Amino acid sequence: MTRALALEFAPKKINVNCICPGAIKTGMTKMIEENETMLKQTLMAIPVGQMGDPMDIVNATLYLASDESDYVTGCRCGWRVECALSPLKLLGKQSKIDDKLSSNIEAKRKSGIMKFCF
Repeated sequence: MTRALALEFAPKKINVNCICPGAIKTGMTKMIEENETMLKQTLMAIPVGQMGDPMDIVNATLYLASDESDYVTGCRCGWRVECALSPLKLLGKQSKIDDKLSSNIEAKRKSGIMKFCF
């Protein structure tokens, strides 16, 4: 779906990318970290052999929303297919990264270039 949307919206200067976070160290994955068997199984399924940190997702999001990624579209960042952000969240509804993204998004909106991560 990411590539199809990227192809459809590229002529309109809209970048579409997908962030797939996989196993990230959060309260939701605490039970995995505390269970040795589950942790081993999880880590075996991850090519780098470790769970991600929430900042890994923030950094990927900030990169995809930045000017440095203007040529990046149709990309799936991460390992497992799990939705991290929706276009509505990227457009100012995600409080933890709003401050950093909002000014960049407004500049992109004014320049006619938009980026969506989902």
